[in-house]
Amino acid sequence: MTTNNRSDLIHYLVGYGFSIALTLAAFGTVVYLKDVVAIGLLASIIAVCGITQIFVQIVYFLHIKKSDNDGWNVASLSFTGIILLIVIGGSGWVMYYLHMNMMPELPM
Repeated sequence: MTTNNRSDLIHYLVGYGFSIALTLAAFGTVVYLKDVVAIGLLASIIAVCGITQIFVQIVYFLHIKKSDNDGWNVASLSFTGIILLIVIGGSGWVMYYLHMNMMPELPM
């Protein structure tokens, strides 16, 4: 095994370790803390774990860095992020207004 292959293997194993740790942190939060903490804090912890997981995947497995290919990787990643924000934000907006306009008021 050459030095480059060994460093690549170590790089992948570190990324795999971070991915497993973040997955277990999110899972453990839901399983063990769902009755202890507020739902907003629970959702925030899961969101932070998910966003961190995305960055771990990008750095350790996709190997996207700022210096690669004169910024084309960063530009394509930015474009993908913008499209995802439009799709997710638009879906949330539509679901919110559907909920507000179609759900009957419940008596208190």
